[in-house]
Amino acid sequence: MIEIERKFLLPQLPPDLETHLHYEIAQGYLAIDENAETRLRRSVREQCLTVKQRAKVGRKEINVPLTEEQWQELWPMTNGRRLYKRRYEMPYGDLLIEIDVYFGQNAGLAVIEVEFPSGEAAEAFNPPEWFGRDVTGEAAYRNTTLATECG
Repeated sequence: MIEIERKFLLPQLPPDLETHLHYEIAQGYLAIDENAETRLRRSVREQCLTVKQRAKVGRKEINVPLTEEQWQELWPMTNGRRLYKRRYEMPYGDLLIEIDVYFGQNAGLAVIEVEFPSGEAAEAFNPPEWFGRDVTGEAAYRNTTLATECG
């Protein structure tokens, strides 16, 4: 699967945020380099190992479900490379937006991620002003950075 998304720095949380589907995410990284990342993620929706490889457009993503035993064996290996957030899912036109509100050492940070079916759709997207600044591709707002510099 190819993931094509844009990320925005949310300056203020929407007032109705708590009325939308939301859940906690614990995420830790096993390996990170300029070409790929290998992470663990746990939420009520999934418990998996994910490999993301950068591609020309977007990122190639492979998810592998984990058993509880596998999770318990691998999670300690992410020590020092973790982040915690609450994800809210909201419809926006024909798109689904994900608002991530971080806590722990990243407390106070909130971003919006929007996934697109194509690079053309991502480029053509005109976000509303309330989304805030487009930080797509900015290293400071990558989850790998947040997990290793603040987590």
